[in-house]
Amino acid sequence: MQKIKRISSNEFEQVLKLDWKPVKLEGDSIPEVFTGMPRATLNSIYASGNYLSNLQYGTSIYPSGILIGGIDVYRNSPEDPVDLNKDWYAVVKLPNDIGYFLVVGPIKDNEHWLNQIPERLQDAEVLGVPPKQS
Repeated sequence: MQKIKRISSNEFEQVLKLDWKPVKLEGDSIPEVFTGMPRATLNSIYASGNYLSNLQYGTSIYPSGILIGGIDVYRNSPEDPVDLNKDWYAVVKLPNDIGYFLVVGPIKDNEHWLNQIPERLQDAEVLGVPPKQS
């Protein structure tokens, strides 16, 4: 079931400056709404976007906005026949830009069931400081 969450525009600012170049989010670059996921479950988070996007976006739960980015959340799936599950989240700018964006998802797309991170993301730049290994 899709939900709408909010992130501050500051939490996504670095991603938006990179003009749709995908990046891996680590440590302090992960938006707060995604930080509660258990570390054993979370495999990785990637994002891309652009401030200047003019792509209209709407769903039944949020009828109108501008799609300015996306966030891919990859989870380990030891009980499934594949290694990873991916959910996509749309990052939507409100018409009156009030300091935050809406995050709409999870959305299961044709890459939901995977055995590895897609090749296009393998060498993505890492934003944030990776957590210490214990």
